Order: sequence, then structure tokens, then C-alpha cells
Amino acid sequence: MRRGTMMAVVVAMVLCTAGSAPAAVTVVCNGSECGGSGPRDYWYEVTTTQQDAGFMFSAGTADRDEGHYGNSMVAYLVLGSWVAMNDGANPGGDYDTFWGYGPQLDIHSPVTAHGGGPVTPNGKSNMVITWSVFGPVPAGTYGLGYDNDFTDPIDVSWFFDDGTPPDDTQDWSKVVGTGLGPVHGPSPEPATLSLLAVGIGTVLLRKRRA
Repeated sequence: MRRGTMMAVVVAMVLCTAGSAPAAVTVVCNGSECGGSGPRDYWYEVTTTQQDAGFMFSAGTADRDEGHYGNSMVAYLVLGSWVAMNDGANPGGDYDTFWGYGPQLDIHSPVTAHGGGPVTPNGKSNMVITWSVFGPVPAGTYGLGYDNDFTDPIDVSWFFDDGTPPDDTQDWSKVVGTGLGPVHGPSPEPATLSLLAVGIGTVLLRKRRA
């Protein structure tokens, strides 16, 4: 993420509310790490059918290294082309990007090919990438993405909040990356996995000695 638009820890985020009914939302994963052609490694095409005062979109990740994330982008699809919005570091910015801790979200590894599945979650991660998009925002398709090619992708959860409950979120009974199911996000870096394996091995060794 751009340094000017990041927060190390996301505890809570409040967004202006709009509308009297929850948005009908689909999310398509179309970045290069998803096997797609979007302008970022991870590119989420979020389609909402109602106008809002703004919305918050979060996608899970398991990569805890802040330095692996960059080039946050939000765009609006107009006549088949992406029109980029300004980030919050600029005057009159239309969105902010946050990287950090969030709710425990379901993940699945190894990665499932785009359109594959459905799959059953087999892990959790409390790391998220979140975009707060300030409105008014018309109904349509928004692209939200970032670059991270340091680790391989896994299947992750997402959720969309326009301030009107209930929030929209993935359905793990649906196929991956095509609208209603989970999407792709970064996996833990190899060093993290190695340390985890060493830690588990140490615990097992201690139990055996005991």
C-alpha cells in the first residue's frame, strides 16, 4: 500500500451509511495472481446494484509483511475502461487503504484455480486489506487492488459493508473468484511457515520428553 494511506493496525472503521436495503454484491478476482488480466496482482471487481454514500471492502490475506504490499488502486468501470479514483493522500481523495489486523477470516490452502471448487476452509487469518471508498458512489463495478508477488496465492474470504446490515460476504459453497465465492489473496511468506513448523516441532518434542 502507499505509505500515506496505510494504518499498521485496523481496530475499527466507521463509514457513512446510505440506502434502506443491503446492496446485492458480487466479487470477481481478476488480478494476475488470480490468472486474470486486471491492472494489479490482486484485483477485485466489486459490483453493487445500488447507489451508496460510500462502502468498505475487505479481502483476507495471510502475508504479515507490510513491505510486500504496494500500488493500491481503486477504479470505476466506465464504458468498459477503468477510471482511477484518487487515493486519500491527495486533496479530495476518494478512498483510503488500510493494511493490518481485522476479524478472523476463513482461508483455504493450497490455492484453488479461478472458477474451481467449491472448497472447505482449512485455516484462519486475521490480516486484511481494506479499502474505504467515499461517496456518493453510483451502482456499478469498482476495481480494488494491490501488488504483492512475494508469496503464492491462497483462497481467502471477503466482506462488503455499505453501512446497512447485513454485510455481504463470500459463500464458501460457491466456486472461487467468480462472484459469490471466496477470492484469492497472499499466503504466508515461507519464513513464517518455517518458524511455525519449528514452533510446532518444539512443542511436540517437549511433550514427548515430559
